[in-house]
Amino acid sequence: ALPEAPFAEVMETLSRAETAHARTLYGFLKPHRQDLPPFEVLYNGLDGEILEGGTPLKEALARVTDTGPDACLAVMELALGIEYAAFDLYRTVAGRSRDAETEKAFLAIAQSEKAHMRQLIEALGRCTPDAG
Repeated sequence: ALPEAPFAEVMETLSRAETAHARTLYGFLKPHRQDLPPFEVLYNGLDGEILEGGTPLKEALARVTDTGPDACLAVMELALGIEYAAFDLYRTVAGRSRDAETEKAFLAIAQSEKAHMRQLIEALGRCTPDAG
């Protein structure tokens, strides 16, 4: 939506990673729900009203709307919060898993979320007016 925004590149990268996470989660759900449509049909049919970590989209957008010159920082802080919530969720699910394969998969996603947080922290410097 904002391809020229300082945070656009990192957000695009994270978006692709989150799609990969969704595929992993779908893989765990599919054996238990034979009636599930193919991943692409299901994923593309989602309305996107809830962000990873459980934040409602409207609530998230309200946090970054009309932030003026601080819009970049507001977006990055929001993204960090979402990634942290996702990290905590996947780590918790891994801890409650009943088999080693599930635990390993969810720990891998949690570690990926931690890496996303590092990417966002590194990208914070792009929000300053003199960043180039």
